[in-house]
Amino acid sequence: MTEIKTGFERFLELPTFDRSRPAPGQDDFFDLSRFQRFLDQIGNPEKGLPVIHVAGSKGKGSTCVLIGGALQALGKRVGVFMSPYLREPTEAIFVDGAPMTKQTFDKLFEQYSKVIDDLAPANFVTSFEVLTAMALQHFHDEDVDFAIMETGLGGRLDATNAVESPILSIICPIEKEHTDILGNSITSIAYEKLGIVREDTPVVIAHQADSMILDFARTACMQKKAKPIVVPNRYEAAILERTTDNYSFRLTTPTRRIPRIKLALLGEHQIQNSMTAWAALDELLPEFDPGPVLDVFEHLTLPGRFEYRIQGGKEVILDGAHTPESAAALRKTLAEIYGGEPITFILAFLKDKDVTGFVRELCRYGDAVVLTQINHPRALPARIAQDQIKDMLRHQNITCAITNNLRIAWQKAGKLAGRSPICVTGSFKLIEAF
Repeated sequence: MTEIKTGFERFLELPTFDRSRPAPGQDDFFDLSRFQRFLDQIGNPEKGLPVIHVAGSKGKGSTCVLIGGALQALGKRVGVFMSPYLREPTEAIFVDGAPMTKQTFDKLFEQYSKVIDDLAPANFVTSFEVLTAMALQHFHDEDVDFAIMETGLGGRLDATNAVESPILSIICPIEKEHTDILGNSITSIAYEKLGIVREDTPVVIAHQADSMILDFARTACMQKKAKPIVVPNRYEAAILERTTDNYSFRLTTPTRRIPRIKLALLGEHQIQNSMTAWAALDELLPEFDPGPVLDVFEHLTLPGRFEYRIQGGKEVILDGAHTPESAAALRKTLAEIYGGEPITFILAFLKDKDVTGFVRELCRYGDAVVLTQINHPRALPARIAQDQIKDMLRHQNITCAITNNLRIAWQKAGKLAGRSPICVTGSFKLIEAF
């Protein structure tokens, strides 16, 4: 008897850029018109939703959950679509903080299955595209007041850019990443990210390390007659305190001064993200009550973003940093909390990452590193990672161990760390295992 697969199981069999490259007849993963044809066939769930669209290279997830949590606390019904998910695809889609159930997931996939089965090879859909469609439909079904959609990769050709008429666009910090897809220059990458800017739609622009990107964003807004809201020009934060529980800061906005905000998401970069979120709230609900928002900011955490825990009697930080810039932000937060104390890192990477640049920004004299390998088709073998950084580690007196077994990697890190903290980073796929 043929086994009947659940929608959840069939979803995992769909083509996905994350785990593979196109098969014969699947020449372009990034073709918005192909995805639009699929949306037409399933009833156009992208139409009519009040979408807040978020793009950028880093800070997107944190910004999305801060806005979503704040709007929910203010009495709104809120849908949030985020990527990457850590363990289950249902964790990418939330309504009022609750992830989509597997039952709802299977139901929606069953609705799409006939269309998917009948698609010609050239009209294939990827798992991310189907997940995007599910999010849009789920938000319709749940009648949300706001649907927050985080781009998966880029922006201009990302599946989320099929949304019909967003009410607000948000551009988080842009940096050089995914150069094999988005282009080798920061200009080409910014062009793709800024592809979510729409006619007459306000755009919140976060702090950008490269002033050229800010100029580029202003130009994109001018061309689309979209109002730019440049956060660093209108909002100012002063840090008051840093602990492993929260960061405290004072915030000055164009209309008010908040004497103390406690933020459970740790790091100065998270303060920047919270300022971006606050700017979005000011645009959406100019007279909002700050009280419920302050409570959300003080207690909201996000898996894999400087996630602090005690594990096996040791202080452990899980962080999904995977670019040199995000490694620098992670190191800065570690230094703010632990000073010059040595850190033991468990690291694993995918093949397309700048391992040398990442480790150069992350590691300091006297640290220890355990290189390992994740269970993923594009995983970089630990031995190759070691070859790329062994000279750097030797020059900085950084102890290095290597194993492809995650359990052994944890044991080795525990011995190297002693009473010092352990930081697991380099890939969201790695921290899934912890």
